[in-house]
Amino acid sequence: MGLMRRQRRLGSGERTEELKERIGGLKGADDMLRQQREETQVIFDSVPALIFFKDRENRLIRVNRAFADAMGLPKEKIEGKTCYELWPEQAEGYWKDDREVLVSRKPKRNIIEPMKTSRGTRWLMTDKIPYEDARGDIVGVIGFSIDITERKRAEEALRGSEEKYRELVQNANSIILKADMNGNITFFNEFAQRFFGYAEDEVVGKNLVGTIVPKTDAAGRDLGTMIHDVVMRPDNYVNNENENVRRNGERVWISWTNKTIRDKEGRTIGILCIGNDITDRKRKEEQLLHMQRIEAVGTLTGSIAHDFNNILAGLMGYASLMRMDMKKESPLIRDLDAIEKLLQRGASLSRKLLEFSRRKDYHPGPIDINLVIKDVLGVLAQTAAKEIDVVSKLSPGIPSIVGDESEIHQVIMNICLNACEAMIERGTLTVKTADVEIDRGFLKEHPQLKRGRYVSVAISDTGIGMDEQEIGHIFEPFFTTKAKRLGTGLGLAIVRSIVEKHGGCITVESAPWRGSTFTIYFPASAEKISRAKSAAVKRLVGDETILIVDDEKDFRESARRWLSELGYMVIEAASGEEAVRIVQGRKVKIDLVILDMVMKGMGGARAFKRIREAARDLPIIICTGYIRDRSSRRILEKEASDFIRKPFAFSELSPRIRKILDGRLL
Repeated sequence: MGLMRRQRRLGSGERTEELKERIGGLKGADDMLRQQREETQVIFDSVPALIFFKDRENRLIRVNRAFADAMGLPKEKIEGKTCYELWPEQAEGYWKDDREVLVSRKPKRNIIEPMKTSRGTRWLMTDKIPYEDARGDIVGVIGFSIDITERKRAEEALRGSEEKYRELVQNANSIILKADMNGNITFFNEFAQRFFGYAEDEVVGKNLVGTIVPKTDAAGRDLGTMIHDVVMRPDNYVNNENENVRRNGERVWISWTNKTIRDKEGRTIGILCIGNDITDRKRKEEQLLHMQRIEAVGTLTGSIAHDFNNILAGLMGYASLMRMDMKKESPLIRDLDAIEKLLQRGASLSRKLLEFSRRKDYHPGPIDINLVIKDVLGVLAQTAAKEIDVVSKLSPGIPSIVGDESEIHQVIMNICLNACEAMIERGTLTVKTADVEIDRGFLKEHPQLKRGRYVSVAISDTGIGMDEQEIGHIFEPFFTTKAKRLGTGLGLAIVRSIVEKHGGCITVESAPWRGSTFTIYFPASAEKISRAKSAAVKRLVGDETILIVDDEKDFRESARRWLSELGYMVIEAASGEEAVRIVQGRKVKIDLVILDMVMKGMGGARAFKRIREAARDLPIIICTGYIRDRSSRRILEKEASDFIRKPFAFSELSPRIRKILDGRLL
């Protein structure tokens, strides 16, 4: 009844508009999701395991190339369909497992199930994992599958004659072994011998633990006890995944199907184990889940930076009020100058957080690469280890390059951070720039480049370096030379993608314990970089009425006091809803609105549209530190009267207000 009463109070026009606004927000979110899909598609398609994403309605939202190839169908005929449309006979079983994962919020491992494809029935072993969004809500299921058809055929063939069993088992592309009740190996097929690096006579008679099974796993569990429990279980088949070890000490993940072996009286006399290497799949699972966490952290970082900007904006506002009341000869002026400089440093760090957390459109323009490098090195000076010396050798007068400054910043920062991590205790990071003309030999090695002038950026470290094999793999997705705790291995793959998108290339020179040098080449540009001339900022007074819309009380209070001192009448609104009511009420003539974009309840984008509907020609200055979506960005670029980024000194605001109110363009 409450909902029905609320609907009766809303007019049809208001409901229609609210729906339009919600649809607009959904389109913005859909655009961001589409962009994220494009950026990660190359990674998903490089994974040999079959990967799929399902939503809560059983629709396959996304699959990788391996999945489509296994099904014998193009992706567009799979994505958007439910299992009932694709595999009607098996769909109920698939959906039962999905529901279990969605309800329990826990992974379900080693699901063995058949799947009919255009290439015949294939047997898959699947892990299903709950997929969380940034708020922690379960929005679907991620699945990782491996084709175990050959294993199933091997298991079926084992029921045949001993001779046929021997031939099939020895030629199978799976690890097949047998062990007695004590865990001593009694059979080791040829594939197992090649995979683990042991001849059969080297392992037969030896215990699984201490040969191919480590005594403990990464979590410290006793694997000997675990194997004993598997052998003694009454189940006919037992599936498990655990770490194993090759002869050379390399740890690998194996998915095992274990079958108890019984004599004629039904007594257990041993165990038959069939295994497949899933090391790559386990790493990809970990990387994909890590990517999910990174996206959630990115969203959280943006929100934190927004709140931090609001705090800084309030502090800078109060600092501006203090300066207004101080005499020029006051000894406190120097202290106030220092406070404002620290606030500006905080604002700069906050902007960096926002740059790294949000997905941006590609906005090319002329860039001074030396300024980008100085900015990066300034951040590193505050974050890198004190034992690392940073040396810059930036060539003056080099030409500009054309690109997206945020992406170029990301490239330089990523390589510099890698260089710092490669220097274990102390070392030197050196960054050089130069204006170069590439020769024919270089063009032969990099045929994607065009002949002409290039700007080179060489980033060198004195760290541990790499051998030739590592250099050959460093730009591959997920490859990393770092310890597991230090990174995901995605950085350099993204770096190369960005550099090539800008028409350039990247080269590497390195040797073990002799450091590394990454050199980036960007095409030089003849475009000039426009730099606004700094003008003396004056406080300009007025007597108009200004509406300040912001949910941060300290910012509203300091802005009101500042503008009131200049003669303006100021009205405050703590939310978008309150601002719309004030403008629609028309009790006071409002001459200008200062509007934040990120607020609780009705956000800035919706408030902007509602205010403009009520007062078409009312000028609106967007005042925010965080542009959350494309709808807000479109307002900022095409519809707003002006934009000022939080935090800022109030002395910057008053001239902008006057230029708008006096009818002059910025």
